[in-house]
Amino acid sequence: MRGEQLEQVITILEGLVRAADLKAALIVDKDGDCLASCGDKGCFEAIAETHFRNGMDLGRLCRDEYGSTVLSESSSDCVRFEAVAAGRCILTLVSADPLAATRARAAIDKAKLALDRFFLSVWGKPA
Repeated sequence: MRGEQLEQVITILEGLVRAADLKAALIVDKDGDCLASCGDKGCFEAIAETHFRNGMDLGRLCRDEYGSTVLSESSSDCVRFEAVAAGRCILTLVSADPLAATRARAAIDKAKLALDRFFLSVWGKPA
């Protein structure tokens, strides 16, 4: 993404972090590349260390109709994965609250809609 496009995505993520009281949020593409992120950088490092250092140490994975939440025994944070852009990207949310996705569903859905619109304008229709 170009600078202006990156800023648009970061603005959406920042609004979501505030509205949903999250520690961090990021967008990852299908190849596992982080496209944009915002929030506590130390939190990103801790999540990478505790969940992804030795492959996908996902601990307990709780699925619902919107995505999946990782409840780890090695980290106090919960990591939430939800598809955006017709599954071309994953919205990753980090929170201390395992029920954050339930409590902030309206804010998450609003951000997902904005991200879907953004990626549709950049990439066109999903493959």
